[in-house]
Amino acid sequence: MGKKMIYEKWQVSDEYRQRIKQAMPKTASNVRFIESPERMRMVMAEFMQHRTVDEVAEKARVDSSVVQRLIDTGVAPYLPTRRIMKVLGVDATALPAECVVA
Repeated sequence: MGKKMIYEKWQVSDEYRQRIKQAMPKTASNVRFIESPERMRMVMAEFMQHRTVDEVAEKARVDSSVVQRLIDTGVAPYLPTRRIMKVLGVDATALPAECVVA
């Protein structure tokens, strides 16, 4: 029996995510479940519509290449990603291992 990476074992299905969402008290509409790089790219596309990469990078005090990487691949270092989420006003309930690099 081979070992699985933690994020493979705890893959969150859409049905499970929907049930959690329904069970949670109603909160602000900016709460996002981010469970994969694809979802991260969707969230970035949604929240970056009226902002420039340089503007967000400056406010988050990170390099603009990190913001661009989140838009393109959905994967970036943890702390800059949290700063970017804060600047965009996204309450990211979880950032899984797939979305974070050292």
